[in-house]
Amino acid sequence: MAGNGPEADRARRVIISIIEGNTDSLHTERVTILVVSPDEERLKWLKEALHSAEFRLVAARALDEAWTKSDSFEIGAVVIDYELKNDIAASAFRQRFITLDLNEDAAPENVVMELTNLFSRGSELVQ
Repeated sequence: MAGNGPEADRARRVIISIIEGNTDSLHTERVTILVVSPDEERLKWLKEALHSAEFRLVAARALDEAWTKSDSFEIGAVVIDYELKNDIAASAFRQRFITLDLNEDAAPENVVMELTNLFSRGSELVQ
């Protein structure tokens, strides 16, 4: 999950906003998700699933590309493919961003559900 840094601070502010019932809390259509997968098919279904839930999306095929893109966008969370989750750069993402590691058998609807729960009012994280 979130570590230290500006993205972690932003995530904490969002959670506090949700707890306090602030009406301008984040909704999925304003959250940008960085998806990192070397597998073209998985990247395709992740893109489709996240777009259907109205998330903004930034995609990368490798972790170094993802780092470059993370400096150019306001990233709400990072989804890392299971093939990359043991890479040292993946560990660095976990320290800087809210991070979801995909399992080999992850279903697109489960990924969307986890992210939607994370960024929607009534998230289990804040109840």
